[in-house]
Amino acid sequence: LQHNGTIKRWAYIPVAQGIVATPFQLQVDEGSRVSMGARLASAPAANVTLTVARVSGDADISVFSGANLTFTTANWATPQTVNFQGSEDADAANDTAAFSLSAAGIATETVSVFKLDNDVPQLLITPSALTIGEGQTSGLTIALSGPPSAPVTVSTARTSGDTDLTVTSGSTLLFNSANYDVPQQVQLAAAQDPDTTNDAAVLTISAPGFISRTINVALPDDDATPPEITTAAITSAVINAPYSYDVDATGSPAPTFSLTSHPPGMTVDPISGVIAWTPAGLGSFNVTVRASNTSPTPATQSFSIDVLADTPPEAHITQPSDGQFVSGNNAEFYGDGHDDVQTVRGEFYINDVLVYTDIAPGGHYHIGGTHNLWNTTLLVNGRHTLRLTVVDTAGQTDSETRTIYVANDVTNYEAWKLGNFTTTDLANANISGDAADADADGYSTLLEYFFGSDPKQSDAPGPQAGLDSGRMTLSFTRLAGATDTTFIVEGSNDLTVWSSAGITLQSTTPLSGGRERMVYRDSSVVPVRFGRVKVMR
Repeated sequence: LQHNGTIKRWAYIPVAQGIVATPFQLQVDEGSRVSMGARLASAPAANVTLTVARVSGDADISVFSGANLTFTTANWATPQTVNFQGSEDADAANDTAAFSLSAAGIATETVSVFKLDNDVPQLLITPSALTIGEGQTSGLTIALSGPPSAPVTVSTARTSGDTDLTVTSGSTLLFNSANYDVPQQVQLAAAQDPDTTNDAAVLTISAPGFISRTINVALPDDDATPPEITTAAITSAVINAPYSYDVDATGSPAPTFSLTSHPPGMTVDPISGVIAWTPAGLGSFNVTVRASNTSPTPATQSFSIDVLADTPPEAHITQPSDGQFVSGNNAEFYGDGHDDVQTVRGEFYINDVLVYTDIAPGGHYHIGGTHNLWNTTLLVNGRHTLRLTVVDTAGQTDSETRTIYVANDVTNYEAWKLGNFTTTDLANANISGDAADADADGYSTLLEYFFGSDPKQSDAPGPQAGLDSGRMTLSFTRLAGATDTTFIVEGSNDLTVWSSAGITLQSTTPLSGGRERMVYRDSSVVPVRFGRVKVMR
């Protein structure tokens, strides 16, 4: 190149090979990872393997991925990722580590990784609560869960409650990285006072940079106080069934219990005050229990226990409700047994066949032993009878029944028809059709099922002028002028969703005996299939 009479020559001077790392200094949270990019400074003549390894520092910081990277003449300028991991550790100190990036024939580079610890040192206090009798002393110990970064002074002071509690030694304790885990003592004292009240106080233990802790201290009074019985007696029992009454009493020192009058076989625990007895006969029995301590005045409680005959239990089905549609293999069938002593088992019957017995404490019983274990797919679609029978300790029983409809892979309406009509009925549209009129009175009798009658028999009066048989017409009688009872007429297409919309009152006819007949008709756009009357008081 000639310029101003001078000839110059440009020549390419290759860049020295090196390792480019970005960034050189990294920070990672304890339990997390951080990434760095690495590449070569220039194109290599052959493949280069870059190795990343820790050369100093904490072993909790490590190379998670990218410890060995290969660079070629094609990818040397594209950064490859090295992931560092800061593992969780037990201490509360921040850590660092240095890592070398090296390859044959290339100058080694070093990067540093700083791990930010997520552990806050804790105050370790034993015990977590204290009871110190009046005039007595006690103590607690304090240590740290991890080494502090600098010496720490831990302070203990009463922050609320009775002033009789004082810290007699160890109100300030010094911890450092050498002695942080060595428990140090705090001594406490509860002074005598003239009252007879049990007191309490709160200690607060605190240190800069630590979460403060509080310790509840109970300060029971040691002055003698006469006993006082604080519980109400249980005054009924069942023959041949265990009777128990836990008598509680206040007083200092703690009172002991005895019986001064009682029926044969009755006992009382002198320390707990639990009265135990199994009555062998009917009648009324007098009892007097006494609570005594060093006070010259004991406390007494007198009462009578009426022993009654064992009555039969009562069974109650909670789910399903009567007339409910059920399906699937996780349906509900459960209930309870109530008894004056207790029930011992619940027996589950389907169509009068015992299918499961649940023996569970508390009188709460489920088919299968817990919720949602009734497999209705084992039953044919249609109507079925359920029965829960509960048995008490004397072998007495009680039962409750439900009528339900199984509707697996069919509509509720189809399941209801299967449960209420014979095969012949189902084939006859005049009986089981959507607008059946079995007795030809102009009323769709199928829709009157919820009155409790045979679906093939009408509850309605004679034909009403102007009413077509394709619409539900419901009729019932009630006391005229009654204001304490509400009658709500509703219609449904699937026996699930009910509504009064479109159901209109057609007529009210006075009858003898102070009664009246109500006639309702379905006037909705889409005729409904079922009707019901809800009577609410």
